[in-house]
Amino acid sequence: MRAIGLNHRDAEAGVTLVEILVVLSIIAITTGAAMLRLGFGHSEDETRAAVAAMARTITAASDDALQTGQDRVLQLGPKGYRVIAANATTEPVWQTVPGLSFQPVGDRNQALRLSADGASPAFDLRLQAGSEALFLHFDGLKARVEAEP
Repeated sequence: MRAIGLNHRDAEAGVTLVEILVVLSIIAITTGAAMLRLGFGHSEDETRAAVAAMARTITAASDDALQTGQDRVLQLGPKGYRVIAANATTEPVWQTVPGLSFQPVGDRNQALRLSADGASPAFDLRLQAGSEALFLHFDGLKARVEAEP
């Protein structure tokens, strides 16, 4: 005669609901982590808002250079940008734009000068976010975002 206990399960009974939920949870967590890693967590609206914030930052830095009489330098990195005062003693933090790559258009390097005398050179940046390309145009005083020309 066999003893009946709480931990006894027939081999033919199959899987329990708890086991199924554990497996589904693991799959959901793994899929979510993979999507974030691949950049699927950012919408086009978020990217456009981040690029617009970058344009406002560049315009503000240009205005600040004119008001204080000190040049500013816009530095571009693989995933972000920062503005540095010409005589800064501390390094400012990089402003990141998730899912975006920066490519200067034309004969420009990764550091662009915002002049204190109002003679800042105009420049264009091509900002690639997945399949969408945006252009940030700086006319020497003000930056604006445009769709691909």
